Amino acid sequence: MDKKRQHRLLFDAIDHVYKNINDSIKLSWALPVTFLVITWNDFKHWQVIITMILFLLVSFIRKVIISQYKKDTDAYFAIVSWKNRMMLITGFSGLLLGFVSWFFYPQNDPALQIFFYIMMLSVVAGAVPIYGHYEPMFLLTLVPIYLGLAMNLLMQGTLDSLGGLAVLTVFFLVMRNTSRANGKLFNQYATSQYNNRRLIKDLKEEKDKTVKAVQDKARFISSASHDIRQPVHSLSLFIDALEQRVGKQAEVIELLQNMRKSLRILANFLMDILDISRLDAGIVKSTPVPVKVH
Repeated sequence: MDKKRQHRLLFDAIDHVYKNINDSIKLSWALPVTFLVITWNDFKHWQVIITMILFLLVSFIRKVIISQYKKDTDAYFAIVSWKNRMMLITGFSGLLLGFVSWFFYPQNDPALQIFFYIMMLSVVAGAVPIYGHYEPMFLLTLVPIYLGLAMNLLMQGTLDSLGGLAVLTVFFLVMRNTSRANGKLFNQYATSQYNNRRLIKDLKEEKDKTVKAVQDKARFISSASHDIRQPVHSLSLFIDALEQRVGKQAEVIELLQNMRKSLRILANFLMDILDISRLDAGIVKSTPVPVKVH
């Protein structure tokens, strides 16, 4: 795959993230509230508040990056830089989510545990349509959350927790495969779009070359019109001279008249070609007028 195509596919994937990540930001604003409800009674308040502040800070920084991206008119050429910025903030967000899924896991309340799992797995499922087109970014969200939840289940050491770990693993593998399938479909779509753009560009270039060649030919014929008329005019003069020399020989005079008639037809034909060439070259402007058709 050539570098231009690789760059275009990377741009399409990252541009999709920037254009659709607002849905993730809406979820991330609701996440601290849900997190507060689950953890407030079981953990130290300062731990909960600091974590909430970090969540809000990540959302704010992501919003600023998106705003800057939308204002960048040269984003296509700087897409690697924009990718790195989003990867950095997504990686930090993933680490924060992984820490939350491990440290703030409600050990003693089954109802809160179910609510906690729903919250974390919703984050993973919501990341699929946003980051799924660029797998490295999706994995920055998926892997930390999986590791945090898996560590808690392993630390419990019960048969139920091991069964839960198996179910959790299957869920995360399904999400990863879904993300990978989305990425393949997106790459196929982006590749077809790239090829179509290249084809349209090539066709336009060929059309421009053809139009330029026709115009150049028309200009050449138009500019050479005097040189084209001159031989025809000279033949007409030669016929006049022959008529004066042959006297009244009937057969020769008839032959010369036929030659003059053919020469007149040729001259009219050349004049028509020259008129058309002037129109093609833009030297003469046509003015349509109504005519009566009998």
